[in-house]
Amino acid sequence: MGTNSAEQHVLGNLKLSDHVVETIVKTATNEIKNVMYDAGSGFGLRNMLDDLLPRSQKITVNEGAISVNLRVKVLAATNLNDSAKKVQENVKNAIQNITGFFVSKVNVTISGTYNSNATETKEDDTKNTLQNE
Repeated sequence: MGTNSAEQHVLGNLKLSDHVVETIVKTATNEIKNVMYDAGSGFGLRNMLDDLLPRSQKITVNEGAISVNLRVKVLAATNLNDSAKKVQENVKNAIQNITGFFVSKVNVTISGTYNSNATETKEDDTKNTLQNE
């Protein structure tokens, strides 16, 4: 697994693996009521295409700032925009507080909805972006 970000310290470098940041993102996302982190698991044509296309859960570092793209599923009848904004803020705050690295943006794609008694989802193209200036 590659390193995701690095920062120079007096005693040496600090590097974070992709797995560490992804775990923070997943935990922060799942803390939001009525929202589930979507790891994109499952079967079917869509998942085969996902393997050919760039992953939607992506963490990149550009000039010391972390940017995150992630997919979530939201409980049906929940305000999608409010849920996406809560995910963005929680993910940003979690990464910055735990790692000390600056988060430049958190892109959230709502990949579907779910019912409280079922895991069946409905595809949705809703996408929100939080950018810091």
